Amino acid sequence: MKRYLLVFALVITAGLSKAQNVTLNVRALIEGFYQGNGVMKASIDPVNYPAICDTMTVNLLDTAGNYDTLYSSTSVLSIIGYGDFDFPVTPTGRSYFIQLQHRNALSVMSKYPVYFGNPNMTFDFTVLPMLLCSAALNSGDGYVLLYSGDVTHDGKIDTTDFTLMDIGMTQFIFGYDVLDLNGDLSVESLDYSLMGNNYHFGFTSGYPFSCIPLTLRYNQDTEEQLSVFPNPTKDKIGISYSPEQRFVELHDPAGKLIRRFSVEGVNNEIDLSFLDNGVYFLTMHAGKSELHKKIVKI
Repeated sequence: MKRYLLVFALVITAGLSKAQNVTLNVRALIEGFYQGNGVMKASIDPVNYPAICDTMTVNLLDTAGNYDTLYSSTSVLSIIGYGDFDFPVTPTGRSYFIQLQHRNALSVMSKYPVYFGNPNMTFDFTVLPMLLCSAALNSGDGYVLLYSGDVTHDGKIDTTDFTLMDIGMTQFIFGYDVLDLNGDLSVESLDYSLMGNNYHFGFTSGYPFSCIPLTLRYNQDTEEQLSVFPNPTKDKIGISYSPEQRFVELHDPAGKLIRRFSVEGVNNEIDLSFLDNGVYFLTMHAGKSELHKKIVKI
């Protein structure tokens, strides 16, 4: 009997090991709560939870079709912007757009799909240059901040948000509230001014179709095209492009720059034998526009 129980336990353990959770460590900073030097206010309960800033939801979006939300996880961010988000039994071995959603900030999205190749992943939404397909703010001290003011969660800071703020200002709201943009546990003139500034500029969230992660982006004034071959590749790729002189950058799935290559002439060859197998992104800088191509190393 013990023998059968042992076999049964091994089978259960094996099944659990295959259905391993994925943990995504994210860093994000929010404009209204930001105090400088990479630190935010504790906006939920500064007395009992002085190290926690606020809650955040992370969505993993499909890279095709309507970019549907495939997985979602809600957790808390520390006052320095870090949070761990667990996705039970999320399939690895594929890419997702990573989207952040906060109670009163403009949602942001990774500029490129991120390849989930292991159960522990990291993405930093605060680094410069911006890795976002979204409107976001340069803090001036080395960080990227999520714009505050989208209290209706419709991807825009617009009249609807401002109308709610107008109403909230007359109600003398205290405590944890969606209209408290600066995290001081009250709805007052500072929140009103912050939203008003962002409303004036009409900031909106970015979405995959407005970015250029998997397909080419063309300058409206030219028919320039980027061709990469062979793709997938084992070692080298050829690049065919016109006009003649540009440079290209190679990024990993998280958007981190791996290497920059100078290219001259229409046809060029780049050696990628130093890369591990996986998915990468090639960026061709062409005047004021960028052309992107997904590269698969096998």
